[in-house]
Amino acid sequence: MTLHLRLSAWIFMVFGSALSAQTDAEPQWHLPEVLGSAPALFVAEAPEGYTLATSQACVAQVVTYDLFCAQTTWDALCQESYECCRVEGDILNLGCTNVNACNYDPTVCVNVPASCVFCLEHCFTLQMMDAEGNGWEGVTWNLSNNQGQTLDSGTLQNGYNALDAGCLEDGCYTLEVGEASNGNLVEWILDTSEHDPVAGGAGESVTFAFNAFEGCTTPWACNYNAEACVDDGSCAFEQNEVTDMTATTWDLNVDALCDDDPTASVLTFDGDFTASSTDETMYVWSLCGDVLTLVMDEVVLHAGAWNGSGFEGGNAADEGCFTLYPSSPGCTDEMACNFDPEALTSDGSCTYPGCMNPLSCDFDPLAGCPAPCDLPAGYVEGCTNPLSINYNVSATVDDGSCDLSYMCLNGTIYDEALMGCVPVCPGDMNFDGAINVNDLLEFLLVYDSLCP
Repeated sequence: MTLHLRLSAWIFMVFGSALSAQTDAEPQWHLPEVLGSAPALFVAEAPEGYTLATSQACVAQVVTYDLFCAQTTWDALCQESYECCRVEGDILNLGCTNVNACNYDPTVCVNVPASCVFCLEHCFTLQMMDAEGNGWEGVTWNLSNNQGQTLDSGTLQNGYNALDAGCLEDGCYTLEVGEASNGNLVEWILDTSEHDPVAGGAGESVTFAFNAFEGCTTPWACNYNAEACVDDGSCAFEQNEVTDMTATTWDLNVDALCDDDPTASVLTFDGDFTASSTDETMYVWSLCGDVLTLVMDEVVLHAGAWNGSGFEGGNAADEGCFTLYPSSPGCTDEMACNFDPEALTSDGSCTYPGCMNPLSCDFDPLAGCPAPCDLPAGYVEGCTNPLSINYNVSATVDDGSCDLSYMCLNGTIYDEALMGCVPVCPGDMNFDGAINVNDLLEFLLVYDSLCP
């Protein structure tokens, strides 16, 4: 059986003669200059012999748990608790100093004997705090096991501090604290018999275990272990993967009703297992063998298998369909030389016009197609061969345009590289444009002849 203790207290304002000294100013805590000579006073103006407390929050917490300090006298015990609170960041840590208790803690500022628990196995202590002294205002905490069963719950009803404590068996547990409204200051510290203290606030949770199995607890990881209740940081999100998701962009088509009316977007996968979409959706992902999983906000949205060129599968959220295939990459810049109107995503291959003449002052070795050049004075391109029918007497640089075709017989053309006429088709010995028995006769006439 779980032992459940709840300690809470109210902050009291001092009344009587102290209140009569108040003015229109806001009251504050004042401490006597001589320990044990007078109580702490919550007044606007204190009488002679008092000093304004450095930490108002700590005095308020001390008198919450020891009214003697405000009703009778502020003695050395009150001052010791006050100084401890200041050292601990204006938090009056409460706890059990019984060495025989499971939740023994020699560092606490105030010993609360009723908070001590005596467990056969493990224990926990939960300190709840509110800096304004008005409790958690309805915010509750819940302790559950890994089967989802609630084992204990509670809240800080009022005041600055309160403790809850209890005993636990071997197993895995989760402490969850509810969300708070605006301005509601919720703080807590969970201390267990075998772990370091964990601090948190509203809307936060922590999982801890006693002699429980550790492993990967992320459901979409390749090595997810459903029996593990504490994550040991071993999760792997790629394992025997069939393709490199980061090598290109991917076209995602989501068809909620599987009726061939998909919504399209383009995904970019990153090496940190996140993926960004052109519709501004952010995913986390894993690729385990041939199964790809896309997750958003801890919820698996899409899971599909590799079919040889892409992924196809279902949508976990709405039981719809989805496909994911590599995008049609190419140059998408209309100003580029190699613009591809069929490309959906840029692959960085664009090339741009530039001067391709190495003799020009603005020669661009990276140019993908010609652009006007800034040529030196006297530079004129043209045919410089006087035998050509298009010889240009003004040309200073041959541009390869010379036409010497008039020199060739029927069935031949001029070859610039060989600087001579060559047959249009090999074997046409008489250059009549056809290969037949006449070509064979021409060959036989010169067969076995010696070349000069």
